[in-house]
Amino acid sequence: DVSFLISKDGSHLAQLSTYDISGDPRAKIPSEGRPSRGGPPDAPVLVVVFDDLECPYCAQLNKELYPALASRYTKGQVRMVYQNVPIEGHPWAMHAAVDTECLARVNPDAYWAAVDGIHAHAAEYGGAERTLSVAEQQIDAEALQAGRRFHVEEEVLQACIKKQDPTPEKASVELGERLGVTHTPTVFVNGAKSEGIVPMDFVFDMVDNALKAEGQIPPPRQPTSKQGTSDTPPK
Repeated sequence: DVSFLISKDGSHLAQLSTYDISGDPRAKIPSEGRPSRGGPPDAPVLVVVFDDLECPYCAQLNKELYPALASRYTKGQVRMVYQNVPIEGHPWAMHAAVDTECLARVNPDAYWAAVDGIHAHAAEYGGAERTLSVAEQQIDAEALQAGRRFHVEEEVLQACIKKQDPTPEKASVELGERLGVTHTPTVFVNGAKSEGIVPMDFVFDMVDNALKAEGQIPPPRQPTSKQGTSDTPPK
């Protein structure tokens, strides 16, 4: 549900956003226990992405975001984590999220390898018929391959994948709802929110402003240009 303000004559519509500016905004978006890329837990900038593994816009962002951040900023400046928010209308998104969560519990590198692999091949899953059972088998294979690459105990991983426990994903969806996440991807940079695919220069502006607020000087940059959109809201 989204609340709007309507003028008395019915000619204007406005949406009001409220922000809690008390305390550290990074603390309002939990990242503890999540696999991370980039800087350490005390990095001055925390980037949290609410991601759906079946969302094509999320796949585009996943391909661009971390390489751009890693190229521009030093390793200690920016830490990035993902929260899984599988959209109800995406048939295999929850299955993929659970598979990657199984890897997240045991090996962060394997988790990121699976996330990158699933996003990269998302359009291929299910074959020509787009069969759900085939898609799920292919996703399982991607997760197992990532596990083998990083020497995850396969018997344990297979048991977790077979169980398909969605509890962590449901908690991420609830977290997103509390934070006003209505589309995927949604990115928070030290608590500041951006929805959908935006030019990397816009993301850099957010990170630069966050660094300045932490008393650091951002590095110089060359302008880039990327554009896109976002996917339907999670249920």
